[in-house]
Amino acid sequence: MTARIHDLGYREYEGHRAGVRWAMFSLGLHAVQRVLGLKRAARHKVLPALTIVLCFVPAIVFVGLAAFLPTSLLQDEQVLPSYAQYYGYIGTIIWLFTSFVAPEAICTDRRTGMLALYLASPLDRTTYVVSKVAAVSLTMLIITLCPNLFLLLAYTIEGAGPGGVTEFVELLVRIGAAGLLIGVYFGAYSAMVSSFTSRRSLASSAIVISFLVSGIISSTLIDGADADDRVALMNVATLPLRASTYLLGERPEGFRGLAAVDGSLVLAVTLALTAFALVVTWWRYQRIEVDR
Repeated sequence: MTARIHDLGYREYEGHRAGVRWAMFSLGLHAVQRVLGLKRAARHKVLPALTIVLCFVPAIVFVGLAAFLPTSLLQDEQVLPSYAQYYGYIGTIIWLFTSFVAPEAICTDRRTGMLALYLASPLDRTTYVVSKVAAVSLTMLIITLCPNLFLLLAYTIEGAGPGGVTEFVELLVRIGAAGLLIGVYFGAYSAMVSSFTSRRSLASSAIVISFLVSGIISSTLIDGADADDRVALMNVATLPLRASTYLLGERPEGFRGLAAVDGSLVLAVTLALTAFALVVTWWRYQRIEVDR
């Protein structure tokens, strides 16, 4: 056999150049697909699929109650939970999903060396961070926003929802704002923690531990040392859930801790911590050394 080498010379690329925006969209889409296990082996789909299903199970049960029980009974006995109370049913699932999403979307690129390839494209460090955090937050919305939207529509159809178009639109806006706040908060927080390591297991563990420790410390200081209720603002796991109660116009349950803190203050701290997490994530990626 004889080999032949054909020198075709240099050919300039003549196709369409989509630019930075398309690169950001492609990276974000790939991150969402990776987190949800799309286009991957079946074992990668189990955890995200199970988490999403579990978030909708209580909603399906309550919609079933709304369909079979009389409307008067539902209103008088308050059988159905409010939209803010629903987050109490799925809070643990949200925290579990938070500990999985960002480490899967962010840590993997650094461990496999893909970060260097992305930075060799039209993306820079800032656009990379924006794409990843946006993808993580968008994925979080599946469990922080969609269940309550499902409840709103189902309740309205069954006659247990808002009384008119104005109330429906107002409640829709409130639910959207609450779900967006929780999704972006947990997305930014998990991205911040994940930016400090390239190991997914370590990032996930750190997120879970920070949730548990902040809750234990704040509860101990308030219940054991009779500290001011505002100490509960350090509880990073429940902070956005209490802020969502304020956005939804509902009264919090309980007399101590975050329930006793003014809702506007809780919302301000939640937004400030979200902004802090975004800035820290950006700052970390400006200083991470990349081997090309």
